[in-house]
Amino acid sequence: MTDLKRVIVYFTEEEKQEIEALSKAMGESMSSVIGNVFRETLPHLRIVAEAVSLAKSDPEKAVNMIRKAGYDSQMNLIGHMKDLEK
Repeated sequence: MTDLKRVIVYFTEEEKQEIEALSKAMGESMSSVIGNVFRETLPHLRIVAEAVSLAKSDPEKAVNMIRKAGYDSQMNLIGHMKDLEK
């Protein structure tokens, strides 16, 4: 049994095909891939949500927060890809 909650998400056919390709490459179910991607990006999504709220009072700081979150996400992905090479 799991304590994870179910959420229904709708994708275009192209998006679904991309998820299927990633799922096949990773040997995981599409649900697992989507869940893992979301969990990996959650800290960055929190920053983006904070930046959106901040944008009204300090747009420049908000943009910098989003840029940093994007950079951090890219570096995290690169790190995971390097781990796959081992």
